[in-house]
Amino acid sequence: MTATFGDFVDGARAHMEIAAAHTHSGDRDHDSAAIYQAGASLTATLARCASGFGGSSQLARPLHDASHLLSLVESAGRRHEHPIPMHLSAAATAWGAADDLLATHFAPRRTHARSDWSSVISDQHVRDQLLKDVADTALMLSAILRRTRPIHILGIQAVPHLLASPAIIEASQLDGSAALGAVPLNQLAQPLATPHLPQSPDELCQGIISGTDALRSLSYQYLENGPSEWPRTALAATITTHIGARLLNQLTRRAYELNSDRRHDLSMLLQHATDGFEQAHAAWKGVRHAWHRHLSPGRFASSVRQQHLEQVIVRLGRLLHTNPLWTPVPQHASPIRKPAEIAQNTSHMVPMLRSLLHASEALGTIAEQDRTGALRAIMRGGLSRGDTELLRIAYLDLAAPTARTSWALSEAIFLSSDSEQRLQLWPEIHSMQLRRPPTTREIVRERPKTERWLDWTATRSAVSDARFGLPATPTMPSRLSGPAQTSGPKEHRKTR
Repeated sequence: MTATFGDFVDGARAHMEIAAAHTHSGDRDHDSAAIYQAGASLTATLARCASGFGGSSQLARPLHDASHLLSLVESAGRRHEHPIPMHLSAAATAWGAADDLLATHFAPRRTHARSDWSSVISDQHVRDQLLKDVADTALMLSAILRRTRPIHILGIQAVPHLLASPAIIEASQLDGSAALGAVPLNQLAQPLATPHLPQSPDELCQGIISGTDALRSLSYQYLENGPSEWPRTALAATITTHIGARLLNQLTRRAYELNSDRRHDLSMLLQHATDGFEQAHAAWKGVRHAWHRHLSPGRFASSVRQQHLEQVIVRLGRLLHTNPLWTPVPQHASPIRKPAEIAQNTSHMVPMLRSLLHASEALGTIAEQDRTGALRAIMRGGLSRGDTELLRIAYLDLAAPTARTSWALSEAIFLSSDSEQRLQLWPEIHSMQLRRPPTTREIVRERPKTERWLDWTATRSAVSDARFGLPATPTMPSRLSGPAQTSGPKEHRKTR
């Protein structure tokens, strides 16, 4: 499992709490010099986080000053194994690892991004959370040092006050975004193998999420983003969106079956998502058609990107088809599952909707990176110019379906979840909103309003007790659903 920024910060907090517990226990048999030295390392690391990714010299200044004063304490020259300095040192290490994790999403000196998580890290609301976490740790260290036996070094008594300065107290009161905790280590995952035994829906969905996350990272790698990749990616995306649209159509039907006499908020959202996948399917077909004007078909080795795409297709297909070992070859063809076989109730829809959301967002990221790379290649003469305008428009046509499909799926996930699940899912969904590139002015203009709506949907407490039902009627009208309707889902269109 990939480590996240939140894992390291939670670890640092746990070490600080243990160190604080030892100071409260009345244990006076500690080496103050060792505590101050560990504090010097911790404050230096916190200052680096505050001034670097936090972008706050105001918060970093008292941390730098505290680190300088603490570093004046001379080492006793022996290893200290008292719990307080040991846990302070461990907290410093955890914070250093957290800072290094964020750096993996940028090139050296941050000249360019290495993943779309860079958009999350650069968001001001997310930065506020980083500053709050730094300030909280500084205040905990201040309390620990106040209970540490004093050392008679000029200025050392000022350190607890520096660590509780107005700038630090103000930062500790910031209302940041929980999306920060979800930022993972940027590493290239190897493609999963095709399962030779049937898997549960949850296992299939987790495989889809892992594969699509890997695809987003790969889209920033030059070797996995070139002329041999772009047309084949368009073909794979065409298949993916076709399967996704059919799966969403079945989920839409199931939502109507479960709520035939009630409001159809969920059903309409799923229909919006189905329409979005169908539009994306048509747009990716347009990209495939545009590439025929530039490249001749040929044989290429199976790249890591294509292997990930193949595994996403296989797992989506197995969610949809009755054959548990389905693959996109004629001999594995089988009927699609009935709606009730795909989801017994709305809570069973959540993993599938999450995987479809990840797939939609991954294809959107790939489209943006491939479009940029293709146009650069054409400008450099690496590709025939041909009808470059057709190629540019074909990629841009993918922008609106991706954003609106994401919004519909995100709201549908919340409507299918209970209140506890929604709170757990909100950081993931919020981070996906932040990661999406602002491809059109309309999308940029609507994003703040959409985020406020999704935030309200995720945190409201009114839910239905019946798991087959929908949440209680919301007090705010849905952005996407409009007035309630009673007609059933439309027939799935054959667009492949």
